[in-house]
Amino acid sequence: MKKIGLTGGIGSGKTYVSSILKAMGFPVFSSDESAKSLMQYDPEIKKELIKIFGPTVYINGELNSAFLADEIFSDDTLRAQINALIHPAVRRDFDQWAKKQKQLLVFNEAAILCETGAYVELDACILVSAPDEIKINRIMERNSCSRADAEARMAAQWSDVEKRKCCDYEIMNSVDRPLLIQVEQILDSLLKN
Repeated sequence: MKKIGLTGGIGSGKTYVSSILKAMGFPVFSSDESAKSLMQYDPEIKKELIKIFGPTVYINGELNSAFLADEIFSDDTLRAQINALIHPAVRRDFDQWAKKQKQLLVFNEAAILCETGAYVELDACILVSAPDEIKINRIMERNSCSRADAEARMAAQWSDVEKRKCCDYEIMNSVDRPLLIQVEQILDSLLKN
């Protein structure tokens, strides 16, 4: 079994590419979903989040995701603290999940595989990229936020240029590049090598 990373900045369309892979029968682990679940249900992580952010991070026992996102996207130090707390737990979760899979390829979708160094534990890594203007429009539409907020969220992550350095393949998610053909070519390469 090969463990393949699927990464890309906010608004790049990596979740859409994940849905294509799932439709093709490949198992895809969502690091974002794992992180959300851990922050909601893991007692040690909850305790640490309350210590860092105060009780406002949970409302009636539910994670206050909007508050948390605003805090970490506006403060590099807080973002680093959260990454150090959450990402080792997400990696363990992925490893346990991967052991249960039977397919030749399994995918780990994670926005910050490169930034956390997790990509080195994988057999290959795919970058999903898109032109900045497309990403900004997607973020504004999905998050119902302003252009300034979308740009700030993009700026808080590594650029596609930086991510390319740790990725073996790239899928350009723009209107002039058919996604399915790119996905099939990469899958063919991964299954052959």
